[in-house]
Amino acid sequence: MNTTRMTFARAMTVAMLLVLSSRVFCYEVAVGLGSTADKSATAAMGDGSLWPMVAELSWGPLANLYPIGLLPRNQAQAVFDNFRQRRAITELPYGSIHWNDPQPDISFIESFGLSVPYVFVIDGTAGDSMLTREELVRVKTRFPDKKIIMNAHSWVDDGAHVQAVQDVLDGVSIEYIPHNSPYNIARHVAPFAEWAHNNDKLLMFLMPPLPDDYLEDRFVRYVKQLAQIVHDENDSLLPPGWMKSSRYIFAPANYTFGASSLAYVPEDAGNTVLAAARALLLMRPQLDAGPVRPGSDSSWLNSIMLLLDD
Repeated sequence: MNTTRMTFARAMTVAMLLVLSSRVFCYEVAVGLGSTADKSATAAMGDGSLWPMVAELSWGPLANLYPIGLLPRNQAQAVFDNFRQRRAITELPYGSIHWNDPQPDISFIESFGLSVPYVFVIDGTAGDSMLTREELVRVKTRFPDKKIIMNAHSWVDDGAHVQAVQDVLDGVSIEYIPHNSPYNIARHVAPFAEWAHNNDKLLMFLMPPLPDDYLEDRFVRYVKQLAQIVHDENDSLLPPGWMKSSRYIFAPANYTFGASSLAYVPEDAGNTVLAAARALLLMRPQLDAGPVRPGSDSSWLNSIMLLLDD
């Protein structure tokens, strides 16, 4: 009886959020399948019962050939089958682009029945994350039917270049760890949001949660802090509900500078990658409506969480 009640509650909550999201919520949440994740952690995503909300409501995966390409075909199929939107972002190092032959990274994802509308390109020929104008033009010519997202890090260091190449660029991705200080968010993150808003460009927040990043205590509070600081820094440039736009994509990802110890599932755990994605989905009503001060009332969210955990 309890299992049946819990399953019904989860189904009703997902259905409710799906209906609401089609009407008022706009920022997207993608799932980063990180390159340093353990293969067993990726394979565990094949069990869709462990992440029903993220499977239903997320934009889709941010994927490359590693590590999911190392899984047996049936395990990779099981993972990709859970993504309901049937689309993906491919992460593609510039040096691995096939200029005259089919691109294996894209062909791999498409072979599981997903479309690939976005290509996230990292590392120019100089070994830097920023691609030159010539490289971007070459990438756009190679993938004329794709939107090209370029990797960047700091607006202070990269802003002038981003502005200079925006005519041949569809968006940028920045590595944003939620624990960044307010000073760093104001200086390095906020200008990207204003740029994306003013120029109708994509902005992807590549967010690797930390192993001790317990959602209740830290992750949710830091994401709210991001929303508030970005608005405060751009008060005359961004609307209060600046995140109410599909041009912003949040991508919790499973990677570190060494082997990642994070698990992907279950989504209702305290500190998994998909728990971070689920938290972002549950925060949509607050963050789309406008800046939310960390610690502000969230009784509506608590009610949903209690329903899910009941």
